Amino acid sequence: MEYKCSICDNDKNNTLLIAKEMMLGTFENFEYYKCSRCGCAQIKNIPENLQQYYNTDVYYSFQQSQSQRKKNALENLIRKQVFKYRLKRINLIGKIICTYNKNLFSWVIPNTFNFNSSIIDIGSGAGNLLVKMANSGFKNLYGIDPYIEQDIIHECGKVKFKIEKKEVDNIRDKYDLIMMHHSFEHMDNPHKVLEDIKNIMHPNSKILIRIPIIDSYFWRKYGIYWYGFDAPRHLFLYSVNSIYLLAEKHGFNIDTLNFDAVKDSFICSENFQRNIHRYSDKYAPNIIPKKGLRKEIRKLNTLCDSDSVYFYLSLKNISM
Repeated sequence: MEYKCSICDNDKNNTLLIAKEMMLGTFENFEYYKCSRCGCAQIKNIPENLQQYYNTDVYYSFQQSQSQRKKNALENLIRKQVFKYRLKRINLIGKIICTYNKNLFSWVIPNTFNFNSSIIDIGSGAGNLLVKMANSGFKNLYGIDPYIEQDIIHECGKVKFKIEKKEVDNIRDKYDLIMMHHSFEHMDNPHKVLEDIKNIMHPNSKILIRIPIIDSYFWRKYGIYWYGFDAPRHLFLYSVNSIYLLAEKHGFNIDTLNFDAVKDSFICSENFQRNIHRYSDKYAPNIIPKKGLRKEIRKLNTLCDSDSVYFYLSLKNISM
């Protein structure tokens, strides 16, 4: 039986894949199929009890670290300098920091938004990224996530914002920047999500999508044990081509595309290949020698062959 791709409608020569749940260590098998045309892999049947795979006691996006709660003044100052440099390219301290840590908020590009922009993070988890942004000087923040247990209110100095248990089609306000940091791949209907997002955009709003990308060195090396596969939570494993097809179909331009993988892609994949789940006592964070690891990631990012990409999208027709 051929399976029809949800992205490009292709139903010819698609490949069946069997992937295991490796993050929490249930090791259950899940069927995916990979499109022969656009390259996107997608889950065959979404589990009815999908929320159980978002265990809030361990799943990383729902954990609020103590270091973030303490409002460490030096860390906040460093982040603020980095954001100033990323946003305007005129901050010397931020430039020096970014020279030595190229991945620190690398998804921020100049002249796209600012500290006063209205920003929503869709799929924010507990809101840890938004806390960092609030402590760095951003003033108008909001987050939603359907998998949190209840609404969360964060107070970061003078900045107070909320994370709500909500879907994007329930949002009525409009935002300058709509962020989806490694959340778009968790959504079961990308076509509906992009159409719903149009309703919360100004004519000049931007969408930021950061996702794992399947057409990469990591997929070729690790296959179903690739860290970014994350069955069954990742319902779609997009290719770059499939994102372009989605953008075109829904009337968006892709203004920016950059690769920004980190060393966890190697470390987790190596553990998973040995059937060691992320929270196992046997999990080895030093399974690969650190020497040269960052250099290898930088090389793959430069070659556009790593497994994490961020896109900035804008509306083609801004006569809203």
